[in-house]
Amino acid sequence: MQFVRWSASVVQMRISAEASANYNRTLCDDRSRLRLDRWLIVDVAALFSGDTAGEPCPLTGGFSVRVFESGARRDQAVCDGHRRVGETRVEADCAHDDGQYFYFRSPACVPRGAYMYATQRTVCRASWSDDVYTYVVLTHARLAYAWLFRYPAVLAADSFSAHLLSDLAADDSPHASWTGGRHWRLDMVRDVRRPVTSLCVDEWDACRSLTPRAACGGAPATALACPRTCSLCNESRPVVCTFRADLVGDWIALSDPGEPRPAVQVDASTITVQSTGPRVNKPEVANKVITATRTPLSSTIEKYG
Repeated sequence: MQFVRWSASVVQMRISAEASANYNRTLCDDRSRLRLDRWLIVDVAALFSGDTAGEPCPLTGGFSVRVFESGARRDQAVCDGHRRVGETRVEADCAHDDGQYFYFRSPACVPRGAYMYATQRTVCRASWSDDVYTYVVLTHARLAYAWLFRYPAVLAADSFSAHLLSDLAADDSPHASWTGGRHWRLDMVRDVRRPVTSLCVDEWDACRSLTPRAACGGAPATALACPRTCSLCNESRPVVCTFRADLVGDWIALSDPGEPRPAVQVDASTITVQSTGPRVNKPEVANKVITATRTPLSSTIEKYG
């Protein structure tokens, strides 16, 4: 028997597939004879210690998601009857050690038995990979709930299926059904950065995985979220606007003036926000105050120059 430490609070046992009545060290020396036990050994006090920083999440970026109950029809997701509330999303480590967020948009779209809020921040506590899957132990940011998040170890495409398990077990069965506990399949599509040559873009990256009939023939809100797919706009309508020259440049956060990287970058037609800090300013001299509001954040930026 060997113990494999994945983090300060998560350990997994590696057990010999063979038994011996007498002590036999060779059973432990030969890794080919050892297998990992699926159940994790967890230090509950450390796991729910109140430390909300955790460790960096291995999965990063933003994803459009459809969530399916275990055993559900493949084409019937949890939130399909509530499309007016917007798409379900997962955003992971968008800022350093920020954790993994699940945006279900509405309590009606939270899977039964998941014990999550409609907007749920989770903390990454441990992660590891084998030849097939990457496993991540997630904890609730406030309450004593934990999940195991599993996705392919090698992401060969922008779309893939992940699983969220209520049991803390490194379940490597194809449908994550080995433990018999509650689990959900998440069909995920990664957000892809596209050069902005037109304002005619789909709001949801998942639009490109839907058929025109599914995207445009259902709820009006879905069609409005997929205007390019549904031909509600085109390359020439509407046109790209441009910012005034005095707004173009790099802006830094007033709350963290020592940070060398700009919090906001403005070029001729796009704004890239790198920081969620409350106030940012451009490091020159002058006096111009611009207030920008974006639900659910409200930010004030000052420019000196």
